[in-house]
Amino acid sequence: IEGYHDAAHPDRAAVLDRANRAGGAYVVELAGADDVTLAHLTLRGAAVGVFAADGADSDGISVRESLLTDHGGVAIQLNNTDDGWLIQDNTIDQSTGSSAIAVYGSPFGERPGTVIDGNRITGFLGGTGIYVSAPDVRVTNNDVTASSTYYGDNAAIRAGVQLYGTTEAQTVVISGNTIHDVPGSGIVASGRALVEGNTVERVSAWGLSVSAGAEASDNVIHDNAGGIYLSGATAAGNRIYHNTGTGIHIDTS
Repeated sequence: IEGYHDAAHPDRAAVLDRANRAGGAYVVELAGADDVTLAHLTLRGAAVGVFAADGADSDGISVRESLLTDHGGVAIQLNNTDDGWLIQDNTIDQSTGSSAIAVYGSPFGERPGTVIDGNRITGFLGGTGIYVSAPDVRVTNNDVTASSTYYGDNAAIRAGVQLYGTTEAQTVVISGNTIHDVPGSGIVASGRALVEGNTVERVSAWGLSVSAGAEASDNVIHDNAGGIYLSGATAAGNRIYHNTGTGIHIDTS
């Protein structure tokens, strides 16, 4: 499904407005379909913009170069058995809703192989910018900011799967993202997660929090309330400077 797009007429768009933010109202629901592409669309005004339920087994879905906004819940949500999605180059504004992107799944289930790349997220009022609890997901090159959030522990990116019973191939990779001007945390990662080469600046809590076996390397963390919070995790080669509070906090409890 490809919407109208012409650089000569940027004011023209293919708009799908659900006009119903109540639970169970979706703009697009994937219910077993594979290899579907949604591109150059404006999707707005639902509980969830693009949704695939647990067990739907909708694989190989692409959501790209679209605008998603004004959803009461999550803009894009996929669950266990929904594998191999590409979510790329979208603009997502959930300033009046919840999370922008949520990828749920069992660490012992199938490996999703989902890629979340190059998206611009400009708000996530009641949730998380990008939330991942499924294995083998790559979160790369996204720009995440928010003017306001409901809770102080809201995070631009929150991701990871448990170490026990999983393998290195199931690692969640968070790389090359830019997080800035968020009233909350920058990146929160736990378990089997690798956080590398990201920049986090001007967030009101910890720039980076890693725990339970997660690894953080070569990140730039500056001008935040706090630098890096470590609890049972590894950090190496990070550049941490000009944070208001503690640069590196190591929790050994």
